[in-house]
Amino acid sequence: MPTFSFLGKDKVIQHKPPFLLKFEGRIKCIYIDPPYNTGNEGWIYNDNVNDPHLQKWIGEVVGREGEDLTRHDKWLCMMYPRLRLLQRLLADDGAIFISIDDNELYSLKFVCDEIFGANNFVANLVWEKKKKGAFLSKTLTNVKEYILVYCKSIGKFSGLIGEINRATETYPCINPTNPRSVRIIPKGTPSKYKERNYRIEANTKVSAGNMNLIYLDAAIIENGILQTDVKIESNWRYQQSMIDEFAKPSRLIGKLIQSLTEKDSIVLDSFAGSGTTAHAVINLNKADGGSRRFILIELNDYAETITSERVRRIGGEFNFYELGKNLFEGDFINPKIPLEQLREYIYFMETRKSLPPATDEKFLLGVDNGIAYYYCHEQTMLNFEFLSTRADYYVIYADACNLSDEQLATRNITFKQIPYDVPKY
Repeated sequence: MPTFSFLGKDKVIQHKPPFLLKFEGRIKCIYIDPPYNTGNEGWIYNDNVNDPHLQKWIGEVVGREGEDLTRHDKWLCMMYPRLRLLQRLLADDGAIFISIDDNELYSLKFVCDEIFGANNFVANLVWEKKKKGAFLSKTLTNVKEYILVYCKSIGKFSGLIGEINRATETYPCINPTNPRSVRIIPKGTPSKYKERNYRIEANTKVSAGNMNLIYLDAAIIENGILQTDVKIESNWRYQQSMIDEFAKPSRLIGKLIQSLTEKDSIVLDSFAGSGTTAHAVINLNKADGGSRRFILIELNDYAETITSERVRRIGGEFNFYELGKNLFEGDFINPKIPLEQLREYIYFMETRKSLPPATDEKFLLGVDNGIAYYYCHEQTMLNFEFLSTRADYYVIYADACNLSDEQLATRNITFKQIPYDVPKY
């Protein structure tokens, strides 16, 4: 059977990224719109070999040989561990939708076949992002993009409901015969211009043939993202509601989510961008009275300002968190990790349940199915002195043990040494 390989794969397969443990196996629908690797993007792991984010990650995970990675290899090294993580988060009857274009479509298909299983491939959806290419384009212009669909388990997958395809006309957005009016281009809209940082002053007039528009506000672009709402006067073809949708229309994503979820499902987007997935979930809940929840993950700095602000503006309720420090530093536990977070982690990895309220017993985590779990967070030698909780069996994490194997077996105790036996995901 053929296998798919790329430079750095052997290292990223071993990489253990942090993830949302409490949601493992509970996500019904995942939608992601990752970087397409066109060579012109400003993504956090971009195509520039000097990009500090990418070089730091390559240094930590891939090693010095990462200096030899091509742009294609880097993209695959970035995507592989993330897709493997998302596969774990999916519910048994859940599915993932992945937007992509021609640049990495076939590589992505190979990777997904390996991670999700080729038998769990559902469909390759095609949607029309524009009716035609730019008038002055001297090369072939792609007017379609793709959405790969994989389920967690084909035997438990009930299929997609409803019509998925949507032909969305995004060009041109101005019709010279229409009356002039004002539209607001919302903060957070991505810019496709080759310059990542630039400014267009208020009252600037832009003309092309018999079409023109006037910027009534200054447009400030930083890292390819519009930083403030901008009012523009022109002969608009679209209503404001259509302008409010970004590179992937929220109605398209809403169709995907609606085709898969129940009204109380959890939806995840780990390349959240400006928050289009949240917008789609909120609109869908308003339409059918659902109570779907969403989880958005975004690495770029605008997560707190642009992404969260958009969700707030459209009436969404949410909590905002920043990822904490890595739990491990090599083979050892990060000393900066709070004790309570470590206790929650140990108990969840053992039971797949949330940590119960603390008791008077110092090292006890909790009891589940007759098994008492202990984490001795101080330099503690395992003995019988602190086992006051009655249980059928004991799992005890400690630095060392002064009991023989026979004594442990007699008392139904499994000893796990800190830090070596602490599970690493």
